[in-house]
Amino acid sequence: MESSPGCIFVTTLLHYLFLAVFSLSLCEGMMVFTLFTKPFYNGFFHQMSFYMAVGWGLPIPIVVISVAASHDNYGLYYNEERWACWISEDNGAIWAFTAPMIIIVLVNYFFLIISVFKVYQLKMYKQKVTAEQQSKYKTARAILISILALLPLLGGTWILGLLLLFDSDSEPLAWIFTILNSLQGFAIFFFHVLRNKEVINVYINDSKSPEVA
Repeated sequence: MESSPGCIFVTTLLHYLFLAVFSLSLCEGMMVFTLFTKPFYNGFFHQMSFYMAVGWGLPIPIVVISVAASHDNYGLYYNEERWACWISEDNGAIWAFTAPMIIIVLVNYFFLIISVFKVYQLKMYKQKVTAEQQSKYKTARAILISILALLPLLGGTWILGLLLLFDSDSEPLAWIFTILNSLQGFAIFFFHVLRNKEVINVYINDSKSPEVA
């Protein structure tokens, strides 16, 4: 059985967007890591274009290679006598999604461990830190707290997804995975917008600024 063009399109889109979520989280980890380890570095790694290129561009070659390598059954996922538009497990194509996900989660944990160490180091040597360093560390620490709150949800959810690969008949596991996945968008909005003082301050200042005729 061959996959239809529509199913290939849906699977390609899902594959790309899911990988983009993780590659963008990698960019966030890189940004926090750079802010803590190189507080005065304002070069290429602080340019938004770099993060956008990595976040949205990194998944493209992975998806393209996956589609080219398993074109005949890419988009045919079989589970419990039902077909779905997703990456097939039969020929190992599913690892084109799971392998990058695992690598990115592990790299992000490395970035977070180093960043948390830098936070405690900053507290120990607080008197030696300049005002500019304090400002950058304060911003980075706020982002770090948000990532620490989100990573168990983002990473933990897809760990459940990996378990479903080996136990696809587990309905409770599938329900937990679905519910946690559906909460990710709200969690990102809550921690990165509602609890972000810089975003709130910008919104308040914009709302108070007089309109120019």
